[in-house]
Amino acid sequence: MYNSPSVEPVWKYYKWRLEKGINNADVYVLVLNEGSDMLDIIYSDTLVNMHTAGAPVIVGFAKEYDEALQVAAALVCAAIKETGSPDIKRYIG
Repeated sequence: MYNSPSVEPVWKYYKWRLEKGINNADVYVLVLNEGSDMLDIIYSDTLVNMHTAGAPVIVGFAKEYDEALQVAAALVCAAIKETGSPDIKRYIG
């Protein structure tokens, strides 16, 4: 799980709440985009209210949108460094 420092101590609680359909106020969720190798940053309230056939793959959490962007950028940099490609799905594997 790739999280911002502000949510690192409690990310399991946020994930549990999402799995139960309970909103996590003021939390952004990083999920794998279904159609590409990109990440989506979704406000947790939106994710709880989404009615999709399959649950998205949660990659991380952040307390603020800026933190979510930093986590996403760090993840892309790590993927490029290790695999030579920004393909996050392949990197997380």
